[in-house]
Amino acid sequence: MIQSIRELTQIDYKEVPWGRLMHFNGRAVDIPALLYILENDGKDHDKRMALITIANAIENKGGLTIASPIVLIYLIKNFELDTTNTSLYLRIFLKMAKALALQWELFMDSDLFKNKVFSKSYWQEDSPYLWPEFESEQIDQLLWGERSCIVTFDDPWFYTKQILLSYQKDIEKTFTQDLMDKGLIYEISTILNMIKDQVRHPFSLDFKWSTKDLILHSIDSTHLNDYWTNLTPSVAKYLSFDSMKDDRILKEFIRISNIEQQRGTCLVLVALDAVTNQFIGSCGIHDINKENAELGLWIKESAQGKGYGSQILEALIEICHKHTDSKSVIYCLEAENTPSIALCQKFDFKSRYDFIIEPTILKNKIRHMKYFSLDLHRN
Repeated sequence: MIQSIRELTQIDYKEVPWGRLMHFNGRAVDIPALLYILENDGKDHDKRMALITIANAIENKGGLTIASPIVLIYLIKNFELDTTNTSLYLRIFLKMAKALALQWELFMDSDLFKNKVFSKSYWQEDSPYLWPEFESEQIDQLLWGERSCIVTFDDPWFYTKQILLSYQKDIEKTFTQDLMDKGLIYEISTILNMIKDQVRHPFSLDFKWSTKDLILHSIDSTHLNDYWTNLTPSVAKYLSFDSMKDDRILKEFIRISNIEQQRGTCLVLVALDAVTNQFIGSCGIHDINKENAELGLWIKESAQGKGYGSQILEALIEICHKHTDSKSVIYCLEAENTPSIALCQKFDFKSRYDFIIEPTILKNKIRHMKYFSLDLHRN
């Protein structure tokens, strides 16, 4: 499959019937002019504007059309040559990856697309993806409503997934010293590793694990107040989310965590004192896939410095080894979080690279991160 996709870089884009292909601004008749700007050494400003216009046309609020994978192949091919716009290309690839992730739950590990491989036949005569010759804007509006969702949106989603996965390693190997670009590559890689079809191992909602002093078990709504009380600004300083003082957000976090747990893609646990049952903190295994799984933990202020972090991290590594197929575990930490960095080094995690994450709705700051990983050495 990968080889057949990669052969499509030889597409003659002048032969593509753009007027009979659709994107979110209508018929894709504007695409040739935009590609011309990219190919003919236009001014940097013009190239950037062309790329932004293309990105907005082929992805809209998580939706993809048949023009999306065709143009994406071109962008990936050009990405290797246009080094002045590396960041913008990566942002477009991330935008496409997020569109895939947004609909992933609908198609997760599904055989709906079995034996389908993207090819040039999809814009040749008699293809179900071609629209009739243009007659009027009114008829085009009717066509939008009449056409099959599978042909219009579902298949393009899958073909876009095929293409990004086929070029994942190339994107990951992109040479860049820009830590922001490295952050974009990290996000793209995380999404693509998750959306690959793979065997997953669900966790039960009553999952438990014991350490010397702690009981770890699945989070549920009974721990809402524990989070509310102990997830202080000081504790949340180095977490991927700020201190939460809105119980609606916490309730939704717990609900989603339980759903992902039953899918085998995430496991969020609370840590309780094994004797007193007192809340100590929380931890999790996130973005579980066959390549890696990401670890995280936090401990309430009054329980810090007592060795609980070591017990929790050791337990998370053991759980990953026993209950997932992941080849490695990763721990991404802010560069200033020296106690957690020391904890990683204690368990022989290796520092791989630094990157920067931009502010999000959950974490309102730029974060300079260090990527640590530990191989699980499976037989």
